[in-house]
Amino acid sequence: MTLAAVPATPIMSDVPARRTAFVELEKVTHAYGRGERQVRALDETSLLIEKGDFVALVGPSGCGKSTILKLVTGLINASSGYVFIAGRQVGAEPVRVGMAFQNPTLLPWLTLRENVMLPLKIVPPFRQEYYAKRKGEFRDRIEALLAQVGLAGFSDKYPWQLSGGMMQRASLCRALIHEPQLLMLDEPFGALDQFTREELWAIMQDLWIAHRPTVLLVTHDLKEAAYLANRICVMQARPGRIIDDRVVPFARPRTIEIVRRQAI
Repeated sequence: MTLAAVPATPIMSDVPARRTAFVELEKVTHAYGRGERQVRALDETSLLIEKGDFVALVGPSGCGKSTILKLVTGLINASSGYVFIAGRQVGAEPVRVGMAFQNPTLLPWLTLRENVMLPLKIVPPFRQEYYAKRKGEFRDRIEALLAQVGLAGFSDKYPWQLSGGMMQRASLCRALIHEPQLLMLDEPFGALDQFTREELWAIMQDLWIAHRPTVLLVTHDLKEAAYLANRICVMQARPGRIIDDRVVPFARPRTIEIVRRQAI
């Protein structure tokens, strides 16, 4: 799934116009529902993510990891506090966002190539050039990216003709094809078997090294976080908040053996 830009929200006059980090949460809270049914999903939380960084959020179910993703993309508003993206309050400045989820969400009636091409059809500035470049430059870009993740020769296949791991590779390609500034990964490898998952960790690392988007990863898997991320933010159970923020000490490129042998 992709978003052309985070949706617009009102800009508060007493909030600084520019911030230094690419993503910043400042004393943010969020509650779902009202009154007696209100659930406080996120307690006061602050977080800084620099441009091009790769940050993993880990913690038990219900600790607010996905809530943070929704706040950063503007899908929900903070109950209190502020969210800044690219130096402005969320929604004030267009930001290209790519998203990949636990389920690949590919459209079954489209080929692999057509699924990956969707962001180029709907996300500016690519959509203005779509009809002129879809059979040339854009097609070549898709073929190159599919080859990078081991899907060369599968462009004309439909999702139902692919394995779960192959569909998830295509989903990552779709999330990256429009050169997102911000890549949101919500447990994209969680439904896969261990062998496929570790193979896709290596592919995701290669994609990040090649393209360097700013990445926010939600995962329950500490090994996955240690393999992929530059920083790991550990969250406590509801109401969620970050209780530890630690730099991953392993040099890149990483191997699964390094993560298995060493502890953070």
